Amino acid sequence: MRRMTLPRLLLIGATVLGLLVSAQHWAVMQLDDVPATWQTVRHALQKELPFWYFWILLSPVVVLAVRRIPLVRGRLAVAIPAHVLIALACVLVHAALQLWFYRLTGFPTQPGSFLSVYRGAILFRVTLGLLGYSLLFAVVVAAEYYDRFRERERAAAALSVQLAEARLAALRMQLNPHFLFNTLNTVAMHVRRGENGDAVRTLAGLSDILRYVLEDSPPQEVTLRQELAFIDRYLAIERSRFGDRLKVNVTVEPDTLDALVPNLVLQPLVENAIRHGIGRRAASGRLEISAARRGASLELVVRDDGPGLDPDADAVTPATGIPLSSGGIGLRNTASRLQQLHGDAGRFSLESPPEGGAIARVILPWHLSPAESGVGEEAGVA
Repeated sequence: MRRMTLPRLLLIGATVLGLLVSAQHWAVMQLDDVPATWQTVRHALQKELPFWYFWILLSPVVVLAVRRIPLVRGRLAVAIPAHVLIALACVLVHAALQLWFYRLTGFPTQPGSFLSVYRGAILFRVTLGLLGYSLLFAVVVAAEYYDRFRERERAAAALSVQLAEARLAALRMQLNPHFLFNTLNTVAMHVRRGENGDAVRTLAGLSDILRYVLEDSPPQEVTLRQELAFIDRYLAIERSRFGDRLKVNVTVEPDTLDALVPNLVLQPLVENAIRHGIGRRAASGRLEISAARRGASLELVVRDDGPGLDPDADAVTPATGIPLSSGGIGLRNTASRLQQLHGDAGRFSLESPPEGGAIARVILPWHLSPAESGVGEEAGVA
């Protein structure tokens, strides 16, 4: 989109400025009692328009310079001198192009060879050329800012949609008739046994889960502590379904609790482990959730000791390596959200170890402040 919009913007700007300066040049000629004829109009246009149009020809150099040598904090000591040298080089080339055009079209210039005339006019051309370069540079930087803004808007919109899908997927899971039947049946059994406290706690846990996934404006990221608190409420409901068959072990390094993770990132992994792992076996099953810092990354692991992935029955999605019958939308949504938030630094994998079961692994950059949407640092001014 930018490659089409920027040239059009430069063409319109150069034409408007060229016509304004040409009109000013023609008006000055009238003050000098030059006859108002078509020749004088053509003279003014031929004199002024090339100055602005030749800057359009040099705009790819300026665009490349802005992207390759961004004016960002920490790099200004190198970037500023580099841009000054590029500006001077562009001004020299621009002056040569303008003089060449004058000679080609027969516009009157100083007598002498091309090189001698060029040397004689270059000092005046440098001052005026730097003004033209500065205007071009400002337009390119503004276009880059606008493009970065639009890209972040698109990424934020995509993340919002994915987060909404995650919330709706969690809600659909919670509203699953089988899930509700088991939950309400457990509540009824608690009531019949006089275990009113357990019944209230089960209903309160279901209410908390529904309230959380239906929050009006959920954040894209939450602390690992908050994510684990939601998972704890979810597992409390699942224990009401599986009873002693569900064994859960949570191992989290204390210094990881304040790290930020995508909202609802663990829920589809835990749901997948219970539904396709522990739920497929008659005996009790173990679910392990762990979090650890690995250098500049945070690793989240959800592991079960179920039957594992079936390589013969599960068609694998090429982009993520996720079997279609193992987790479906929830796991692919997790992989996509990691890509949107952290680019190549956010990774998701699902595998079956030789000893059995399945391991879902999430790796994301370690950070304590919200991550900007996007895939790497954009070039430009910051």
